[in-house]
Amino acid sequence: MNNPTNFIIIDDGRISALITELAIKDIFNTAVTTTFINPLEGVDFIKNEFALNPINTALFLDLNMPMVNGWEVIAMLEALPKTITQYLTIFLLSSSIDPMDKLKAKKTKSITEYLDKPISIHTLQRILHKPK
Repeated sequence: MNNPTNFIIIDDGRISALITELAIKDIFNTAVTTTFINPLEGVDFIKNEFALNPINTALFLDLNMPMVNGWEVIAMLEALPKTITQYLTIFLLSSSIDPMDKLKAKKTKSITEYLDKPISIHTLQRILHKPK
């Protein structure tokens, strides 16, 4: 993904979501970020907004959330039409130390990469191909 300007963050942790948003805006000053603390609202937004106005978007998705976890969100997104999901580049965010989570993320085609929380500016530059 080269120099995106549209980002969605789905993370039930307000501080973690804010850290991700600030890191994005630090290197992409024209970035449009939309943050959801409630993962179901995030999925609804993607389903409705992308049906009308699809745009290439980097999605930063928290893995461990109490209401609906990241794996469940991935399943919901994978059930959406390809005309919607083709515009998403999904990065799974987690502070999990469970190696099975990383292995499952590698095997899940819709996930671009598993990233450790909190996300750093260096990591964002690397994964989004933004020169330093």
